[in-house]
Amino acid sequence: MKSEKLDSIRGFTSLYVVVHHLFGFTPIGSVLGSTLRFPFRFGQEAVILFFLLSGFVIYLSVHKIPNLKFGIYFKKRFRRIYPIVIFSFILSILINFLNQNSVSLYDLRDLLGNLLMLQDIDNKPGNWFSPFLGNLPLWSLSYEWIFYMIFFPIYNIFPEKNRIYLVLLISTTAWMTYLFFPNHISLVLSYFIIWWSGLECAVVFVREKKFTIKNIKHVLTSLFIMLLESFIPVIKAISNGFAEYNHTANQILFPIVTFRHFLFAFFAVSFGLLWWKLNLILFDKLIGSFYKIAPISYGIYILHFPIFALLNIDYLSNNLFCIISIKTFILISLSYLLEIKIQPIINNFIK
Repeated sequence: MKSEKLDSIRGFTSLYVVVHHLFGFTPIGSVLGSTLRFPFRFGQEAVILFFLLSGFVIYLSVHKIPNLKFGIYFKKRFRRIYPIVIFSFILSILINFLNQNSVSLYDLRDLLGNLLMLQDIDNKPGNWFSPFLGNLPLWSLSYEWIFYMIFFPIYNIFPEKNRIYLVLLISTTAWMTYLFFPNHISLVLSYFIIWWSGLECAVVFVREKKFTIKNIKHVLTSLFIMLLESFIPVIKAISNGFAEYNHTANQILFPIVTFRHFLFAFFAVSFGLLWWKLNLILFDKLIGSFYKIAPISYGIYILHFPIFALLNIDYLSNNLFCIISIKTFILISLSYLLEIKIQPIINNFIK
């Protein structure tokens, strides 16, 4: 699969999440009608698509490397993830003070949790730390980082044909553990099968250069098993009228959202197979041009929420679209500076 198509998907998902938050967390959402907003209500699903893509790409990047060393692997992952995340912390603090808010001890506690990649969105049972100063997209980095770290031993120790079944065992065990003893690590590990499904699709592609129902049956079966398991707490919640979750601001965040995640992962792989069978018809027309965004997509994803949703610059203009334009310029400029100019310097420094 050409890297340009993978970059198109990456660029599309990052921009979709931006629009999702723009409509859902800024005044522009109230200006638009519900019909226009509806297609952009699925930001969570866009992140799940990125998890699948991330697993796919990580295999393409390492499968030709003999005797992959953890030190080299760790440095590459660290320098890709952490520098821009740390910049987002600094930016969030600056925006917080610009908005005339203080940073509390609780915020500093969250900062530590975010540095350790243990953050998640609130209103999930067993959550330990919140995204620092309300930068909600940071939740997915905790999952991504943990996936990266446990990928290495599984990839290096276990035979290729058995890996997905080990990952399925990890995810099913973690999910059942989470239901009885809610905690962040168990929840993250239950999602590992989604990320690994993307990786397994890459294994199939490298080996056979095509996708069929037969050669990805093990992927679809694994995701379907987790889909069924994720429905268990939904049944319980429905029977109780969601009474256990009425104390939260968003009472359907859990367990509905986890079921949505696994449902979408199964759908995405199934739809991807169908689209492949149709020779990716209309791919280039629909999302092909989004590859141009890919080089700065990570910066856009990490920085957009503090800039769009949290940065208060209403004093600059009473025109909503003027403010959005200013924020868009800030976002693109910072993302370009970090990804295109500063990231290569960091890469050379951390070798």
